Amino acid sequence: MHKSIFYTGKGDTGYTERLSGKITVSKSSIAIDTLGDLDETSCAIGVARALVRGETLKEILLTTQHHLCALMSHVAAVAETRQHFPGVSQTEVYWLEETMTNLEENIPPLQNFVLPGDSQVEAACHLARAVARRAERRLVALAEVESEITPPNLVYMNRLSSLLFIIGLHTHEFPEEAHSPAKD
Repeated sequence: MHKSIFYTGKGDTGYTERLSGKITVSKSSIAIDTLGDLDETSCAIGVARALVRGETLKEILLTTQHHLCALMSHVAAVAETRQHFPGVSQTEVYWLEETMTNLEENIPPLQNFVLPGDSQVEAACHLARAVARRAERRLVALAEVESEITPPNLVYMNRLSSLLFIIGLHTHEFPEEAHSPAKD
């Protein structure tokens, strides 16, 4: 029988390896749970990116997915190897802040709570925001027990959910950028 490159069978007992190949942990550990939430955040952003029409918004969302990959490697690493996997830095945090400032320029002040659902892309952005908030809470909990989680990674997750909120508002205010045309 041909061996697949997509599975090893090593995790069949409910344990997996951290990014060192030497430390085995339960799949229910807080680190693995955090990785799952970060991965889910990237997937939710991917759904929003697939729905967005505007190239600028697509590029912003893709960039955040790349940043999340770096952050996930930081989380997956064990204390002894984490310095080789720094995650995101203050540079990526500054990029988020500048991006938010540019996007919010033409958005009118909020008068009410936001109820997502006026369009698929707007709803996808707000769902990604909610998933990112959950991932942030999980990352904070992990940082409480693994002090090597660096502060820019925590700040990044806090800002990411704010960016996704702003993108959701932006797609509502500028629907021409919001959704891809239907395909025949």
